[in-house]
Amino acid sequence: MPERALAATGDPVAGSPLAADDATFPSEYLSDATRGFLDAALDHLSMWSNAVAPMVFVNGSTVANPPRPYFALARAAIESASQAAWVLEPEASTERVRRHLRLLIGNLEEMRKTAAKTPGADPQEVDNRIEHIRRRAGDTVQRAPSYLDMVRAVARIGGLTPDDAEILWRTASAGAHGKAWFIEATHQVTVGSEYAPGRFRTVRQPEPGTVSATVRFASALALRTVLRYISLAGHDYEAIGNAALRAVAANLPRSVPDQPTPRTGETIARPDRDPNGR
Repeated sequence: MPERALAATGDPVAGSPLAADDATFPSEYLSDATRGFLDAALDHLSMWSNAVAPMVFVNGSTVANPPRPYFALARAAIESASQAAWVLEPEASTERVRRHLRLLIGNLEEMRKTAAKTPGADPQEVDNRIEHIRRRAGDTVQRAPSYLDMVRAVARIGGLTPDDAEILWRTASAGAHGKAWFIEATHQVTVGSEYAPGRFRTVRQPEPGTVSATVRFASALALRTVLRYISLAGHDYEAIGNAALRAVAANLPRSVPDQPTPRTGETIARPDRDPNGR
């Protein structure tokens, strides 16, 4: 739903808060940056939903997905949405712009590090862009906050306390980075036979509650921030949101019967509509 709602939202309306933000720093639109964060968050969540509940799937097919990618996608969505939520949260335009510039310079500094090691790239161009922003802002731009700082700061927008949001973010990060403690935190373990002194065979089963909570937080944070963006852009977020909800309800995931192909005999689906449409 938020993906459709954001796609239906045009440029900030003249006189809207986001239009004023953009006018304050016209060379680096705040509306473009925050929309980019939201696009990234929704890309990750769409990938997750396409794996869990594809628009079209074949009856009787078996799909086995390991848990770590689910957590990795949820974590990426949380981090992307948190940046947009953190920038858009203040009521004062001056604070929104200040936060935007902090993240913008942090982004460009990462870009410069990559350019410095990329053949043919010119890191000086990135330096010049950073210098222009600092000079235009009066050289008072603070360092960008960490992802964790932003996740905690916007946790309540996603319906959690800062501590609960941090727990989910750290757990998802552990899964994405292959940390051993991720298994202990997210799996039920059944102990089997002892194969060496003090060493036992075990069977590990993912506990669905943790990944559900993580994706639920990511989804709520992205949705509420999309609605905040639409409102600040001067559009009717209720009308846009309701239209998006009706469109999703009219095109829910469905199953199709098995249909073997004449050439290979493999089972495929022949949908009568775009399987990627939502």
